[in-house]
Amino acid sequence: MASISNAPRTTELKRAGERLAFHALLLENLHDAIVATDERLVLTAWNRAAEEMYGFTAQEVIGRNFDEVVRSELPEERRAEAFRLLAQTGRCRVEAVHHRKDGTQIHAEGNTMALTDAPGRIIGYVFAFRDITERKRTEDELRKQHEVLQTIIDGIPVMIRFLGPDGRVQLVNRTWETTLGWSLEEVQQHHMALFDHLYPDPQERERALAFVAAATGEWEDFRVRVRDGRTIDATFANIRLSDGTNLSIGQDITERKRTERQLRDTAEQLRALSARIQLVKEDEGIRIAREIHDELGGALTRLRWDLSALKKDLSEPADPARMQSALEKTAAMLTLTDATIDVVRRIASELRPDVLDNLGLAEAIEWQCRQFQARSGLACRYECALESTDLGRDQATAVFRIFQEALTNILRHAQATQVDISLKEEDGNVVLTIRDDGRGFAEEEISRSHALGLLGMRERAHVVGGQVVITGTKGRGTAVTVIVPPQGRAIP
Repeated sequence: MASISNAPRTTELKRAGERLAFHALLLENLHDAIVATDERLVLTAWNRAAEEMYGFTAQEVIGRNFDEVVRSELPEERRAEAFRLLAQTGRCRVEAVHHRKDGTQIHAEGNTMALTDAPGRIIGYVFAFRDITERKRTEDELRKQHEVLQTIIDGIPVMIRFLGPDGRVQLVNRTWETTLGWSLEEVQQHHMALFDHLYPDPQERERALAFVAAATGEWEDFRVRVRDGRTIDATFANIRLSDGTNLSIGQDITERKRTERQLRDTAEQLRALSARIQLVKEDEGIRIAREIHDELGGALTRLRWDLSALKKDLSEPADPARMQSALEKTAAMLTLTDATIDVVRRIASELRPDVLDNLGLAEAIEWQCRQFQARSGLACRYECALESTDLGRDQATAVFRIFQEALTNILRHAQATQVDISLKEEDGNVVLTIRDDGRGFAEEEISRSHALGLLGMRERAHVVGGQVVITGTKGRGTAVTVIVPPQGRAIP
């Protein structure tokens, strides 16, 4: 009877033994290292994967302290946080460096579960560790490669942007950020509005989007509005990589475009200046030829007639009446000769005033002021605070010609009533200022190609190492300032 009554109990123990054997077999064949401890972290279980991972057999570690065997480099604050999680939730996940039996290090990823009794007290822990050393090594290598790539990309002085197949910006370099004003984080947050900001004009935005979609690798120029509201000139090329990523390479060409425009404007101005100089030379030749023909030619013709008549009078017998006529003709010829000499001097003076060579720049400017006032009727005030100059002949000539050109411009365009001229020395330089009270002009008028008189002044000053500064305001007159350094020195 006793054997019959104990049969169910025996069967239950047998089944429990089978379950334990199954669990033990399962534990031994898991690829993860399974380690069990009691509540004091004394090791109670150590499977085959743990032996392979750490180099200890189960017989070597059972009964020893977990920390003594595994020797984790988990910082104390993270360890304390892990145990707090275990107490609260019964689970936690931790990554740390562990030490093998031979002293080598491995990176381990572990999931820990707290074992509790019926009242809920922790009676032990089960750790499942996986060796992720190779994965960490691969991640570190990838991170280093990424850092190297990022350093190279950031060091390239062109804008670089990677756009994913989904249209999201994956990466931009430092030049892209500094040029356009957006950081990568901001671009990734506002990628939908990025093109709207960069290309506020709908047509330009449509052209940019089509250009990115085409990704032909060809360069194309765009007008781009950066974050601070400025508009810059930029050129871009787009390439589609094998994984669908769009690589954009760009460059800020604002300065290059500005230089190109300046070169074009300068070339146009030089062509126009050359044509004007040629025209002025022709006009000046025509004027001088006309004056010589009309005044000198006429005077010499009359003089010849008078000489012929005088010859005839002197070739005939003496007659008081004829002698008187001869005297009168001689007096007229003398008068005509004096007038002719004056004409010759005036023409020569206009070509180059004697006063400039004989008395110097200050006196030549004073003389030209008087001539200009007499010819134009404009009030002309001259103030000279220059005792002497170290200017060479070419420099003095350049200053004087610039002065003449300034007066000519005033007479033609300024509609002025008064001109003030000052000549002085500042910082070792000779400074001539011509100021009128005329209509003035806007700053943009100076750069126009038809302002050739102003361009000619600047070119004259540049040749002798000086400069011309022209300022004016609509309705408030114009000031031309000529600054020329002493011979052998240039204005910085």
